[in-house]
Amino acid sequence: MKQRLHLLILPLVLTILLLLTAGCTSTPGYGTPTPTTSPIVTTTMTTPPATTPSGTATVMTASSSKGTILIDSRGITLYYFGTDIPGSGTSACTSSSCTALWPPFSPASVVVNAPLVASDFQTVTRSDGMKQTTYRGWPLYYYQSDHTAGDVNGDGVLGIWYVMSPDYTVVIMKNTNVGTYLADGMGKTLYVFRNDMTGMSACTGTCIQTWPVFLSTNVIVPSGLTGSDFAVIQRTDGTSQSIHKGMPLYYYSGDSNPGDTRGQGIGGVWFVAPLGNLPQITATTTTRPSGGGGGYGY
Repeated sequence: MKQRLHLLILPLVLTILLLLTAGCTSTPGYGTPTPTTSPIVTTTMTTPPATTPSGTATVMTASSSKGTILIDSRGITLYYFGTDIPGSGTSACTSSSCTALWPPFSPASVVVNAPLVASDFQTVTRSDGMKQTTYRGWPLYYYQSDHTAGDVNGDGVLGIWYVMSPDYTVVIMKNTNVGTYLADGMGKTLYVFRNDMTGMSACTGTCIQTWPVFLSTNVIVPSGLTGSDFAVIQRTDGTSQSIHKGMPLYYYSGDSNPGDTRGQGIGGVWFVAPLGNLPQITATTTTRPSGGGGGYGY
């Protein structure tokens, strides 16, 4: 009887064990996980940082109420002095009173970001022994009344101090012999011809060899000038020329360097280009040898 009971119980136990084993292997979340073919997703942060570091630049450009200007690493405005002669390696602001108002800009090293080009900057030693950084030959200055980034309080002071811009195509310069006059962005003197008529040049033929035309199709000027006073005309020889307040603008072939004004007064009809209208020019006539043209310097 006991043997028959054992025989009946044994199949029952085996059946229960099989059921329990099947349950363990089929229940999700337990035992060995079922392999998956779904890709693993990783998240990459693409949001830019809240502030972008300016790097190590010591000179850069900035937009201002005066257009695009040069600033230092703190955002303080840099200026040019119209009495300076670019490329001369000297400063006309060396007295103690001048340097107190217009301290020279002189970082330990010049590092720039685009669109500025490092080769446009140099360091010179002034006659007072101070170091000063120049831009395209122009000594750079601070103005003592600029205290915060964006200040341009020195612009237009005495009609000869202006913010420095990399975009200038015409600037204001001044010297004791001819007063205040126009020059191109590199400091080369511009002239007018008294025999010209408004919007028309009387300097043709061989005259142009001595008095080459000045042309800028996109005139950018300091605040002491008005961009709309400049325009471009078509000359009778088919070339173009810039004019200021109707008067054609020229270079003088006898000027070798920025700041030269050797063409002033030639023939009594050639003068450095004034800021105002031609009748405002008062200059002593200079007689120079010429190759003809009735004493007009050409």
